[in-house]
Amino acid sequence: STAMVSGDRRGTFYEEDLDCGQRFHNDYERTKYEAERIVRAAMRELPITVLRPGIIVGDSRTGEIDKLDGPYYLMVLIATNASGLRLPLLGRGDAPLHLVPIDYVIDAAWQVARSEHAASKTFHLVDPSPMSARAVFEGVAEHARTEKPRGHIPRPLARAVLRTPGLSRLGRGPAAFVDVLDHPVHYDQTNTVHALAGTTIRCPSLADYLPTLVRY
Repeated sequence: STAMVSGDRRGTFYEEDLDCGQRFHNDYERTKYEAERIVRAAMRELPITVLRPGIIVGDSRTGEIDKLDGPYYLMVLIATNASGLRLPLLGRGDAPLHLVPIDYVIDAAWQVARSEHAASKTFHLVDPSPMSARAVFEGVAEHARTEKPRGHIPRPLARAVLRTPGLSRLGRGPAAFVDVLDHPVHYDQTNTVHALAGTTIRCPSLADYLPTLVRY
């Protein structure tokens, strides 16, 4: 699944949470939520485990990723900005950006799946100390040696701009991503912490591998 089944829920979203009256930013979130409802009903008869990663980015050691979507739209725009202009963020960017590297997701998922107590449980595979969206994109500019973002475009205006003729086709991905830049939510990961106890599997700090993502 995805941690984004939290939709527009604010505050702490627990691993046991699902239907909290939240609304969804896009079909991706909504369909994952609907799938989880079906799966939870089947948990009474089948040994099912639900894994909810955050927003997946490249390998923390190599930066490798198979497709540049989600946060990469803005990362690439900032990293390749040769104009010298300081681009505004789409939204304030004060909320945490829940990025998680693919290698951690794979290693943690493998460990959780082998646990004897994983059946009928849900696990958040997220960064325990996520950076704010603004800090992430300022870091991208720093490592790419381009101008850091300055100011912001309010979220409603940003979405309207991305729907204008000529930009709408290119903007579908960024438009879906705009909402998470201003969404203050924290993902509890009690089950994951217990499942990984006694192992060396830990989510690395984004500050440590962000240069690797930018280089890739």
